[in-house]
Amino acid sequence: GNTLENTCDPRDCTKGPVEDEVAFRWLHEGVLATVFLVIGQAAALLSILLISRRISPSAFGTLSAGLALQNYLVLFGTLGLRTLVVRDLARSPQRLSQVWGTYWALVAPFGATVAVAGHVVAGLIFDRDPQEATMSLWLAGGAWFSMMSVVPLLDGLNRQRQALGIVALTEGLFLVGLMARFIPLHVAGLGAAFAIKWMLASVLQAIVLQRTRCVWRLERSRELIESWRFSIPPLLTTSLIVNLPLTAAVLLARHSLERSEAGVVGLGARFAAAVTLLGGVVVRFLQPTWTDAAALKRSENSGHFRLLSFVGVVGHATGCIVVALLVRGFLRPEYGDELLAILLLLTAGSLGIAARILWIALLALNDDRGVMLAYACGCFGFALAVGMAWWCGNMNGVSLATVVASGATVLIAWWRVAAGLRAQPGERIEERQ
Repeated sequence: GNTLENTCDPRDCTKGPVEDEVAFRWLHEGVLATVFLVIGQAAALLSILLISRRISPSAFGTLSAGLALQNYLVLFGTLGLRTLVVRDLARSPQRLSQVWGTYWALVAPFGATVAVAGHVVAGLIFDRDPQEATMSLWLAGGAWFSMMSVVPLLDGLNRQRQALGIVALTEGLFLVGLMARFIPLHVAGLGAAFAIKWMLASVLQAIVLQRTRCVWRLERSRELIESWRFSIPPLLTTSLIVNLPLTAAVLLARHSLERSEAGVVGLGARFAAAVTLLGGVVVRFLQPTWTDAAALKRSENSGHFRLLSFVGVVGHATGCIVVALLVRGFLRPEYGDELLAILLLLTAGSLGIAARILWIALLALNDDRGVMLAYACGCFGFALAVGMAWWCGNMNGVSLATVVASGATVLIAWWRVAAGLRAQPGERIEERQ
């Protein structure tokens, strides 16, 4: 929150000790946050692989559908408020008690309603046995705790290290529990374990925030509610359509295909989600660089596009090889026999990273509508391509539909970026020597 004034020409000034200390602190926080993110996601992925190895593909398909549905309900239950919470708290850290109290006052009742409704609606859509119904009930409770997570508050206070460190801790404990066979390997027991993991992470994050900021009373602010009211619909819509194709693929497979086939699609979707989350690290580093149209037009940043394209292609090819070896050598034969579907979903995840990078470019061009248009076209492409499930052999068609969705998003976003750059006045800005 403190502002440092500089009275000399920025081109002639050197950084003082205060600026150096702030820069070092930001670098230190960023490095630790990235390390915790990688550790947490690695532990989560290893847990999924261990579960898929120890239980049948049919049971894993049931679990994957439950996890996909509850993760999507978390997005809906938070009303798209997380972005607004981060923004407002970053602007006014002293209003933590008001932002926190208002956020919980809105999310707690609405999120509980969404969680219960999701459990009930899933029972109407899917033909559930008692084990799956128990799993769904546990996951609904865990989803509510995830909705109440204070991660956006920690992000707004530049405390990402604490948030991600707790996630890494809980994911590590979950993995240890699986390896030590403390967690029952049936869908009801696994549902309970996932719910407890989410609850533990949310509670620990809230305790850390309360202890470090000494917040003893939460306040509900009408002013904040009024300022958030008109931003909720577009933010919530964007959040839902961004994550729709992968979630819909898993749920569609669970509804229309065999449970074992849903297990294959669920595993592929987990690989895709892990790739997309790790790609978020790239976005974190790019966003401060691509600040406006002039930055995008500089030859250095144009070189970034080419470099990112090359690294993306090589990284995706390497990822496909690693996943193929992992599936063939570590998991059950049923997954290896349907490797194509898993690789298609992995491709969708890689294209999802490209879409996120182009999202940052569109924000630099102040083209918020372009972001919405690109992801809406991706969802429309997914809906059209779902018919391929019956042309290409069931799960391969569902997986291919996610590739179509992500590819359509990338193409539309690239078109909007190119159009935005052409519309900018002036010559191409060359990097100063």
